[in-house]
Amino acid sequence: SAGDWFCNHCCAFNKEKAWSCQRCLKGKVPSRKIAAEPIRKKVHRCMSCLERHPKYSARCTRCEGAMEYICDFCGAFGRTGDGTVEKVKKEWYCWGCWEKFRQHNRAMANELPSAWFIKDGQVWNWFGVDGRKFRLEFDRRGTLLCDLGSGHWRATSALEMSISFGKPLAETYQLKRSGKGFDAYRDGV
Repeated sequence: SAGDWFCNHCCAFNKEKAWSCQRCLKGKVPSRKIAAEPIRKKVHRCMSCLERHPKYSARCTRCEGAMEYICDFCGAFGRTGDGTVEKVKKEWYCWGCWEKFRQHNRAMANELPSAWFIKDGQVWNWFGVDGRKFRLEFDRRGTLLCDLGSGHWRATSALEMSISFGKPLAETYQLKRSGKGFDAYRDGV
């Protein structure tokens, strides 16, 4: 929820009231928290003509000059060679943030059943029969991040998962892995 934050050292999720990371005890509250107003507008800049680009571009669309990029996670500045572009969202991340993602991904491979582990991230799209569309993300230690409010996940078998999320009233579902993603069944229904 708004004000919560991710550790800049281990990427663990922390509640707003925490002053240091509750998992690694090394990370501190970042300047940018969840749902916080951006500190600066993310704009990549051409190093030759200074043209500003709101979206990633390998070269300047005006003069073909080299670009200076802004990491979409930590906000660090960099150039080609200092990071790379994420393939799905087409956003640029510095190598330091890519390494944090790799560490997080390795930890998730140890926590999730193999049928649920996705190599490039644990974000799933939910398309409900009731018309609702939102995202779920399986995080470490059973934490579930969801557009409708955070919650918890627990593997009940190699192919099944129990999840709960949402505020003020938590919704609980059983998920069963399928060839196209997963099927969801409301608990008690």
